[in-house]
Amino acid sequence: MKNDIVWIGFRSAKHNNIRYADLLPRLRRVQRIEVPLLETRLVGVFEYFLVRKVLFPILCRALSRKYLYMLCTDPFYIRHFSGSVVVDVDDPKYTFEEVKLLNNEKVKAIVTTTEYIRSQLISAGVIKDIYVIPQGVNLNLINDRRIQEIRMLKKGDLVCGVAQPWICFGEADLPAEYDLSLLLNVMPKVWKLYPNLQLWLIGRTTTSVRSWAKNKPVRLIGYVSHDDIL
Repeated sequence: MKNDIVWIGFRSAKHNNIRYADLLPRLRRVQRIEVPLLETRLVGVFEYFLVRKVLFPILCRALSRKYLYMLCTDPFYIRHFSGSVVVDVDDPKYTFEEVKLLNNEKVKAIVTTTEYIRSQLISAGVIKDIYVIPQGVNLNLINDRRIQEIRMLKKGDLVCGVAQPWICFGEADLPAEYDLSLLLNVMPKVWKLYPNLQLWLIGRTTTSVRSWAKNKPVRLIGYVSHDDIL
């Protein structure tokens, strides 16, 4: 006899997207299956592709024997699960292959975080029902004391920042969505207009980013917990 719903994904201690960490414990019908990832760059990136391309397809086929439905955040898994699928797409690639997977007959609904992504998916050819559920903020995680401590770090009139698991500058061995080449290349022009602007890069940085940041008004903050990001 099959159970209801399964969710499979990665677990990383140094990842600021805790959407499912908050959501899944409240979904009692959902069985949560996570594969922990290492935090080092070279091993971690290799491990990510190994788990995604080899382990998870095997898991999906095995879980099809027990579960009727699957929640997933990667369209790649759709082809390997025989039951019905709901896909949460917050980092779409809009490729032909992705659109083909999202239009698979097994997909019953698609969830994304913005109306813009929804419209782009439709323009790319996705014909399935797409629901927009914005990223939430848990106000209970906001700590006034930490706010004051972090404000003391500010040196300059203005601060802009980027927070993501990796901050990279064109490296091919990291996911393209972490590449900040466009931002980093345009920053010299921004500083000409706003010379007191500080750029805070929050996340693990590559060698090329650290080299680029030398002698610039840039703070390489490294990994920061979700509470402090808020």
